[in-house]
Amino acid sequence: APNSSLRPVFFDYLMDDVSGTIAYNDGEITLHDIRAHDDSGTTMGANGGGPFSPEGGWQFSLTRLWADRMTMRPALLAAMPPQLSRLINQLRPNGSFSLHDGELTFRKPPSEIAALETEWNVRLGCHRGDLSCGIELQNITGTVHLAGRSDGQRCFSSGELELETVTY
Repeated sequence: APNSSLRPVFFDYLMDDVSGTIAYNDGEITLHDIRAHDDSGTTMGANGGGPFSPEGGWQFSLTRLWADRMTMRPALLAAMPPQLSRLINQLRPNGSFSLHDGELTFRKPPSEIAALETEWNVRLGCHRGDLSCGIELQNITGTVHLAGRSDGQRCFSSGELELETVTY
């Protein structure tokens, strides 16, 4: 809806003109067909949800996550889980990307000192973008697949390039 904004605490990124359905029932939140945009013109959407326990623990998953005309801006990178943000920074992406059918999960155990746990499984579509993955890749058309998880102390991540065209 026009003039509605959302900035989740666990993903500190401002999204405007938010539409869709958000429901809360008996300790569980559900998101259906959420759509929004940011101030750079990126449009995005997702489904999702998760339980919140009376003891203070919670889990929240975004599914079917998508975004069009996405650029790796400092505000977006700062909102991401630190390990995913570092990985993306190491790739030094340049250009506009799209995200298709991604999954992003945040989990917080009930303990106040427990770290936020994250999991990701995302596919970034590139159209004439640039990346650095040991060698400089330019004019990339194809997909970058990133999957991983972090418990706040340890991190595991893997990636795969599915390139249609590239200049190096």
